[in-house]
Parts: sequence; C-alpha cells; structure tokens
Amino acid sequence: MGKKTLLQKGTEDFILARKKGFTFRELSDALVIPGKKKNPEKEILDILETDGLVFSRDFDRFMPRHVYFQGARFMVSPTETEVKSKILIPGHRFIPFCSRLTHPWECVITVSDAEVPRKTVKEKVRDILTYFSLFGREHLPAIIAADRPSNSEVLRPEDFADSVVEITAFDFSAVFGRWKFSFGDGLIFTVKDWTRGIFTAEYIPKNRRLALMKSAADWTGKFEKGFLKTFDDLGLNFPMEEQVAYAYYYAGKTVLSSPPIHLGGFINSSTRVNFVDVGTETRLWSETHIDPSVLKLPDAAEPSGATGSLDAIFRDLGITLSETEVEAYMRDELFRRNEDPGRVLERIFEERSTEFFSEEQMNDFVRYFEKLWGRVKRSYNYFADQQTGRLRGRILEILDRQIDWLRGLDRYRVEAKDLPVQEMTSAAQSTAFLVEYLKLLNKKSSGSPAEIQETLELLPQIDSSLEDLRERIEEHLDDFLPETEQEVLRELRLVKPGPVDKTPPAARSRGTKHVFVLKVALMNIRPPIWRRIQVPGDFTLEDLHNTIQNAMGWDGYHAHSFIIDGAYYSPPAEEDGIFGTEDRNEEDHTLDGLELKERGKFRYIYDFGDSWTHQITVEKVLSLRGLSGEDKTSSRCLAGKRACPPEDCGGVPGYEEILEAVKSPFKKRYRERLDWLGDFDPEYFDIDAANRRLRGEST
Repeated sequence: MGKKTLLQKGTEDFILARKKGFTFRELSDALVIPGKKKNPEKEILDILETDGLVFSRDFDRFMPRHVYFQGARFMVSPTETEVKSKILIPGHRFIPFCSRLTHPWECVITVSDAEVPRKTVKEKVRDILTYFSLFGREHLPAIIAADRPSNSEVLRPEDFADSVVEITAFDFSAVFGRWKFSFGDGLIFTVKDWTRGIFTAEYIPKNRRLALMKSAADWTGKFEKGFLKTFDDLGLNFPMEEQVAYAYYYAGKTVLSSPPIHLGGFINSSTRVNFVDVGTETRLWSETHIDPSVLKLPDAAEPSGATGSLDAIFRDLGITLSETEVEAYMRDELFRRNEDPGRVLERIFEERSTEFFSEEQMNDFVRYFEKLWGRVKRSYNYFADQQTGRLRGRILEILDRQIDWLRGLDRYRVEAKDLPVQEMTSAAQSTAFLVEYLKLLNKKSSGSPAEIQETLELLPQIDSSLEDLRERIEEHLDDFLPETEQEVLRELRLVKPGPVDKTPPAARSRGTKHVFVLKVALMNIRPPIWRRIQVPGDFTLEDLHNTIQNAMGWDGYHAHSFIIDGAYYSPPAEEDGIFGTEDRNEEDHTLDGLELKERGKFRYIYDFGDSWTHQITVEKVLSLRGLSGEDKTSSRCLAGKRACPPEDCGGVPGYEEILEAVKSPFKKRYRERLDWLGDFDPEYFDIDAANRRLRGEST
C-alpha cells in the first residue's frame, strides 16, 4: 500500500475524530492542505468512497462507521468443530463491525474484562472455507498468507483444498468450560471500539436463542430490505464486505440491537440474498443466478488521475494487470538474462493504446516502476531461480495467450450478455489462480524443487482447459449471435479510422443528378434519437459518413461501415490485402451511383465495439430544379431529436445505464459513471450547432 497523501490523512483524521455525522462542506472547510488553495472535491469523494470509514446516501451527508456501529450487537454461532476444540476462528465474523484496516485475528475479545487469548491451529483449507466465505474464495490464499506468511510455502495449486495451513484462532477453552458451552449455544458480541476491533462477548444459551428467534421474522424482513436497497444502490461493483456493511446501514439500527441469528445463518435461510459468481469475484445478489445482461465487460477506462500505487494507476487506465504480474515480468526478463527494463514496459503496454491522465500520473508510474525494478534486481539471484524461473515463464506464457485472446474479443467489444457465463467464469477463475500462484513465485521461498516440478506437470492441463474454454466460447458466439452480427464480426475489417474531416466536401466537378433527404435513426433506442439530413447525390459514402458524424455529434475516431443490399462499404485499408472480396471502397461509390430509391433503407455501423447501428431511410429523392447552388453541393441538417450518446459508453446497454444514472444521480453505484459523463443532457439537440459542424465551423 502506498504512503498516504496529506489529503487522505487529513480526511481520515477528521472522520475518526467525529462523534456524529457531517456534511461534505464541513469536511472540506476543515481540511487545510499546505500548498493547496482549494481542496479537490473529486479526490475527497474518492477517499470517502474507498477508505470504508463512512456511509452516505447522497454524497453530501456522511455518517462515520465508528459512530454508527458503536455499541452494535451481533450474533456468532460457533460450529460443532469449534465447540469441540474450544476455539473461535475469526474469519469473516467481524465484518463489518471493525475497520478493514484491522485483520480479523488482530481483533480483541474480552469476557468479564479479561481478554480472550489467541492460539495457532492447523487446519486443511477445505475445513475453514465456511469461516471465510464473505471474503470470497478467490481472496482466501492472500488472507491465509497474511495471517501466517509461512502458509505461502504450503499452499499448492494442484491440491489447494487439502493444503494444511496455520491460522490464528481465539482460545475459548477456559471460558467455554466455565459456561458449560455446548453446540447450539451462541455468543453475542458488542462493539466497543470499531476502529481497533475491540469487542465484548456474552454467552447466549439455547433457551435465550429460542426467545430471540420470536422476533426473527421482523428482524429478517428489515435486514432483507437493507440488502435489496444495497443491491439497487451498489449493484455488483463492490466487494461483499461493503455490501454487508451497507445492508446493515440501510436496514437501520434496530437490526443491531437484538440479533436473533448470525449473518451466515441469515444468508443461508434467506431466499432474497444469495452468493453468486461475478467473473473471478464472489458477490451477494437477489437472485441465485445473474442475468448475463447485468455483467458487463469493463469499458475502456477514462483516466481520472489516480496515483496511489501501480495497481491504482493500472485500474485508472483500464489495464487488467497488477503489480504481481509486473514483478513476474521483471523476474522473467532477468531469468532470460535481459537487464533492460524497457522490455518489461513493452510487455505491459503491448497492443495497448494508453494515455496517462496527466504528467503527474506518468511520473508517479515511472517512480513506482523504477522502485520495483530496483528492488527486484537487487534481490534477484539467477542461479537460485532456475527451477522457479522455468515455472514462472510457463505461467506467463499461458496468461499471455489468454490475454491475447481477450484482446481479440475486446477489439470487437463483444457484449457480456452474448458470452456464456459459466465458461467465462471458469476461464477467469483459472486465470486468477495462475496470478495468485505468480504471487507465491515472487517470494523468496516459493516451494521445493519437487513441488515446482509437480506444478510444471500440472500446467499443461490448465493450458489445455483454457484452450477448450476458449473454443467453447467461440462456438457459442457462432451459434448465439444473429447472422448479421456474425457477418459483422467475420467480414468487417477493423481498419484504423482517421479523424473526421470537419471541412465540407468541395463541389463535385462530375455534377449532381439528385439531392437526397435521409432520415438517420439509431436502432434499439427509445425514445428515438434521429436526424433528418439533406445531401447531394454526388456525395460519396465517405462524404455521407462525415455528414452523419457531424449531424449526430459523434467524434469520428472509431471504425465504420455501410451495409447496402447485403454489400459492405468501408474505408480503404491502410495496407494492401486487408479488404476481402466482399468489401467495397466507400470512396468509389456516390449516392447517385447507388441508385437509391424513395422508402429504401440501408444501415451505417459506427464503432464496432459499441456497435451503434443507424438505420438510414431514403425519404425523398429531389430533382435539381428549384434548388439553390448550395443545396446542390453541400449537406445540411433539417431536423432532429435528442442528444447523441457519449462515445465509448458501452453501446445500448451502457447508454441505458447512463439514462438511469441521470435519473438517479444520488445512487452510489452511479457516481463513477456520472463523474466520467460530465455535463450531459440526453434530451438536448442543437440543430444550429449541427449545421455549423457541417459547414466546418467551430461550435
């Protein structure tokens, strides 16, 4: 974790000193940062959202979590194994009743003012999964290693569940003996200090638990409403710890006074709160399965300037890498006897068009990168890395193949709703496992030669499994996509487009035979977005493309194509041989030459990722008689409705989410989307601005 900025430290100090809620204005006025005349609102909101220290419904008023949870009571029901061993494994049980900066095993439990001691126990991973489920199984290796670093050496990917690890547990042997505690009895914990994770524990025998269960229906109903409000507000974008925290907040403090059941028991018994897989992550959701339309491939990120760490910068730039993989690349290059860090940078940014948000972000990236390179290079021992280096290189080869394939999907921005969820999830989990294993290999002690050899022998199976999953996904796309979309994927070549020529086309020396009135309407959007344009017949399809771009309000930096009577018309390729026999050069075909008829229709596709399909209807074919000279040589916009969608917003599903965000600006799940969106009114259309663009004038 990177060093805290003065702004972050000042924000946290202000929050932790509060004894009640506060407004954003109060926080902003209290922050005095040397060298800054004005506190940046977005940076402060980012800190408030990511540090996990407050709750907020509207991003204006905030409730510190240490205040909200002070005195909160929650039930813990020890398992039969724990009762027999007279221990309590902390796991996820203190979520969200202590700061995320306090590890579960670092919490303090007191009984009658005496602190419950800790002890180390050995368990198979499969036997402790239930205690860590709210962290998500994908994070379990890192949590176990954080408890005992030596666990990294015994976690083996081929038999992960049977690995025997050491974990910290609370030793209740004296207390359970005094209470004559038996299976079915419970514990109620009371929060004494949320920030430091200090609790008192109270014995709840079976008869008292039965009495509490009389109010279970009312308690469960309120808690379920809290979760449903959380799902609506946060969506699937936040980890389970945050989902649980907000569920308690939205449910209200009454659920924190006399809890009849423990959190795990509530989730297991509720039909409205379920565990679901979202890619490599686990979430809670209202359904047992997620509608694929809810899952979205990440949009190309619009950098916002994050600088806290390499991981933060990668997330900000939309690069699906982590510091773990960067360090693995570094060690792999050193293993290949290459001491040039430039090669590592090539592997990071290969086939990625990346622009840093600012010079400050770029400088911080360079600083973090150079610091990591220096640390890795100083500690690297080529001779000691022979076995590990072979394994690391093999894993990176498999990951690189998977990343290349995903980039192939990304080039066409295949929508998540079109992808088979089960196969994509399996592939993502296999990839996540390999990344976690890279993390182990980056450590000095990464396993015995025999263990490394066993893993090397396992990798072909993982590689083969990923290859099989890729083939099944491709077969699914062939079977699932409508024939027209398959043709677009197969036939349209992703020709790198040049910028739209904003200057109006010159008068054609060959002469215009007709003037066309065309209605251009975006398909699959309600209420409709459309423009009515008038264009001379000697306009080529390239000219029509530029006219549509200017009339609609697109920026013109994505690829495009026309589909007319089953034939594809696209820009000329930059290199010979890119066009197939069915592609026609749009520069060679005029509207007159295409012999368009009234009421005829054809399509214009812009941005093969977001797949904005425009239906073009020929409303009128005008003769030249009575038309002005300008009408015969220039295009103009006659009418239109509603604003063009923002570029790179994710196609129709992304645009629909934008409309929801504009309608519900105070929902937490939409804040990042609204920050990216800026000032956007979906109902606004300025016909004068459209015509200025068509004339090549600045707007």
